[in-house]
Amino acid sequence: MQTNNSYRYCSIFLFIFILNGCATSSNVTPANLKTLAPNEGIAIGSLIIRGGDDILGRTEWKLIAKKDDDSSMFPNNYPIIANRDGDEKIFALKMPAGDYTFYVLSQSGFSTFKRKMKLRFTVQPNKPVYVGRIIIEFPPGLITIATKIRFKVVDAKNDIKNKVKNLYDISLSKTDSSFAYSGSTRPTANQFSSQWVNITMG
Repeated sequence: MQTNNSYRYCSIFLFIFILNGCATSSNVTPANLKTLAPNEGIAIGSLIIRGGDDILGRTEWKLIAKKDDDSSMFPNNYPIIANRDGDEKIFALKMPAGDYTFYVLSQSGFSTFKRKMKLRFTVQPNKPVYVGRIIIEFPPGLITIATKIRFKVVDAKNDIKNKVKNLYDISLSKTDSSFAYSGSTRPTANQFSSQWVNITMG
């Protein structure tokens, strides 16, 4: 009996350890943003989620990014948490330089909704980049596994520059733009335009 209990506790500990190892906190401070390793950068942007209703009254969603070349069984995840029909979430993600994808939108709880996404962005070494305002929109009515949603990315740098300065002590006027995009090739600054992309919950 004691052996079974020990095995159970070890299994629970290992599960918690794996979960913590796979998730990297998106709560950063101005102090740790100023101490970048040579191959680290910062992705700055904002997230708005709106529309729809939840039968359980839940509003919290996670938009999760991971590095494109991280093929490990438990890749590092970089979550941004925002409330549906809540305030715009301003984020700053400190992460290794490279190409990333916001690859899933998820909601936890009694019933879990998760949808694969392909919204790409690039983090540059030792500097911040602005990836845009990400808007995710649910249609009216209850959100189910069959609900069709849409998203787009817009340039809202001027709208949030004061908030970014207050939250993270970063000036967006000195920050390169590297807008998140959903296509197979990255648009140039002149080609960038915000268009809705439709996806289906799954």
